[in-house]
Amino acid sequence: MSTFEIVLTCFLGWFALVLAAFFAFTIIKTKIKNKSFLVKNHREIWTYYSEHEDKLKDLFDPKAKVRELTGIERRFAIMLTTHAELAYSMVKTDMLYIESKKPFMTDIAKVYSKPLMKKYWEETKQFRSPSFAKKVDNCLK
Repeated sequence: MSTFEIVLTCFLGWFALVLAAFFAFTIIKTKIKNKSFLVKNHREIWTYYSEHEDKLKDLFDPKAKVRELTGIERRFAIMLTTHAELAYSMVKTDMLYIESKKPFMTDIAKVYSKPLMKKYWEETKQFRSPSFAKKVDNCLK
């Protein structure tokens, strides 16, 4: 090998390492931003719930009679479902790491097994991603 080839090989090796480090840093930064976004969203949803708890308590009541949701109940159900679908998608695409998916899916099953939430789910699941809808339906069985 000539000196030029050795220098070129070393430069390309160094460039590949720098490029790999850049991509690793970008991926880690993106994962941290995603988790931060999800935590912020989660906090906003439950803050909204605590501010309107008296109007939303029937959503999680296992003895609630099935009826049409009020506007505020529907809004909360949409926010909660969108949040759950986003979290599921992030875990599925490895953009969010969680130790075990079992507690997450157990929570989903608990929420959507309540009468009003189950009715909402059955009415709207066709508008959700097929993999998320299938996962929720499997949790409800």
